[in-house]
Amino acid sequence: MLKTRLFLLAIIFALSACSSLPSQQPSPKSVNSVQEPVAKSVGLNAGETEIAEPQRVAEQQQTELEQPLATSPAYDDVWRRIREQLKLNRHLDKGTVKARLKWYARHQAYLDRVAERATPYLFHIVETLEQRNMPLELALLPIVESAYHPFAYSRSHASGIWQFIPGTGRNYGLKQNWWYDGRRDIVAATDAALNYLEKLNKFLSKDLPAGFVMAFQKTISKNTNEVSSLIPFLVEETSELT
Repeated sequence: MLKTRLFLLAIIFALSACSSLPSQQPSPKSVNSVQEPVAKSVGLNAGETEIAEPQRVAEQQQTELEQPLATSPAYDDVWRRIREQLKLNRHLDKGTVKARLKWYARHQAYLDRVAERATPYLFHIVETLEQRNMPLELALLPIVESAYHPFAYSRSHASGIWQFIPGTGRNYGLKQNWWYDGRRDIVAATDAALNYLEKLNKFLSKDLPAGFVMAFQKTISKNTNEVSSLIPFLVEETSELT
């Protein structure tokens, strides 16, 4: 009985001793020493908490958005844009070229009317040529073909600013029916015309026999003297179109 009482007294003494011990509270210095490495690991200053991290990321993203983007040189005049990026040899010493230059120089009013008609379409054509890495001189081709008249119609039934005949237009995906003629659709006809010119460039870039080139020239000369006079220049220039 005495042993039991002594055992109980020992337990009570031990419990009272534990309750009398001072509680261990972390000092402010120890807390800061723990928070500082954590703050450094997330890119914060000492004393800040992780709550500030989303705000820092948002501010960084806003700064990146406000930085100006790199853009290509801007032109306020599409004609200047063409003029400053001419690539093809102009053949100014050729008699045919000299004759055409004299004609256009004597008909400034005509060129003014053509330029006015081209205004709604020229920017799109130039943009498309640049996207395809094709010479901007090709944007001037409708001046010769149709004077940039979208409803131009020839005796050979060629239509639109690119003057597609019905068969060639269908071959290059231009639909033609009672309600719609793709040859007069500026976007569709421009894509078809550039596809045609790219194909013609690849065809004429091959090493063709001289007799074949002469036969090709004679075949075209039956339809138009204008195009036949340009064939020697076209064959020479095909290497510059790529």
